[in-house]
Amino acid sequence: MEELRALAQYQFAIHPSSILGANAQKTLNTFSGWSEGGFVTMAFLEKLEKEGIPVSAAATASAPLDVFAMLNGFLNYPRAIDANWINSTIILSAFAFENYYNVPGMAKSVINDEYYEISKKAYLREKINPENIPTDLRKLVRPEYFDHRFFAASPYGRLLKDTTAYSWIYQSPVRNYYGESDEAIPVGIGKMAMTYQQSIGNGNPNVIAISTGKTSHRGTYAMAAPEWKKWFDSLVKK
Repeated sequence: MEELRALAQYQFAIHPSSILGANAQKTLNTFSGWSEGGFVTMAFLEKLEKEGIPVSAAATASAPLDVFAMLNGFLNYPRAIDANWINSTIILSAFAFENYYNVPGMAKSVINDEYYEISKKAYLREKINPENIPTDLRKLVRPEYFDHRFFAASPYGRLLKDTTAYSWIYQSPVRNYYGESDEAIPVGIGKMAMTYQQSIGNGNPNVIAISTGKTSHRGTYAMAAPEWKKWFDSLVKK
């Protein structure tokens, strides 16, 4: 608990100096993140709120709030605009789950034999030619994972279903920015936290999903960061 409070104080100590200036009189406890950092931002917010540590505001851009839903989409409900680098998401998550959750053989159960060794090298940050890893997920991933029922019931799928950061009752104001042409994060996932909160009774107004227009994954961050900076600045004046 004390370590969490110290981390929160450290995180909060960095950001205010960049938005308040040397003569600021008000401390603003805010944090933000993009893409995977957006997921971490939301997961950190959830932990802080559960411990009763106050947060002034949080913002994300292109946050994968539900990783199972995101990867299920790539495997079983692909879009024409899906990124060709999604193969790295599957490789890294499969090996990371195997190592951090101590599930021997998980990565091998997900990745086809032909590409297992080079995928392992990629995970271990060894030198490889990325062009030797297929961007076609049907070549990389074992065929049974394209059955959504198998995917959901598999050890990999079950761990993915626990990899979420949106389904609690928010106390802090949150803004989730999403792009309508984001090649990694579908609009539904970008709006997921707000949709969930609005489904609770009369709706929890603390979470707002904001479109940045027809922006790509990186473009969403480029559009969102100045906007959440303005928002954070406005909170100082209140």
